Amino acid sequence: EHGFSPGMAYDIETNDESGMPWDFDQVEQRNKCMRQILEQKPAFLIGSPMCTAFSILQGLNRSKMDPAKWDALWNKGVRHMLFAVKLYRIQSEAGRFFLHEHTASASSWRLPEMQSLMADLGIKKVNAHMCRFKMKSRDELGEGLVKKPTGFLTNSDHLRQVLDKQCLGGHRHVQLMSGRAKACQVYPDCLVHAILKGIRLE
Repeated sequence: EHGFSPGMAYDIETNDESGMPWDFDQVEQRNKCMRQILEQKPAFLIGSPMCTAFSILQGLNRSKMDPAKWDALWNKGVRHMLFAVKLYRIQSEAGRFFLHEHTASASSWRLPEMQSLMADLGIKKVNAHMCRFKMKSRDELGEGLVKKPTGFLTNSDHLRQVLDKQCLGGHRHVQLMSGRAKACQVYPDCLVHAILKGIRLE
């Protein structure tokens, strides 16, 4: 649906070939996904694991949550992240590419496995501001651009270059409070086009 050629790119957080959402809490689903990647050998692998457990806001709410619920939420987030890192290593070792996206301030960037991945591959994340990619939302003042600092990690120089864009100023930002953040989980068209451009250049 993103205009990729068959076998060119693979998104690990959307649907499997049957059209059903992946459930990476299930070991059989993780194994199935890995088998498909090993068989299809996509040139690009795109990962955007859930950010819930790693967000600043969730961390602030930790003291208000049942400890067992927090542990379950954290373990689920880590499980998904470690699976993504494993797939990124498979791509890299095979001479192929990956793109990982998470909120720039997410604590997931500090996981030892993520730090090791960046160190082993000699790459660093870039922090992009979504207003450069025309992400918008609405507040009491009307429609406006959303800054939403977002981290991208990739072993593709071309992708890194097209995504490394920061706010130039000259406009206001809609703050992602009061439930506005959920709608901004969807990539704006401008960001999708930038990713496709980087893939084509690579």
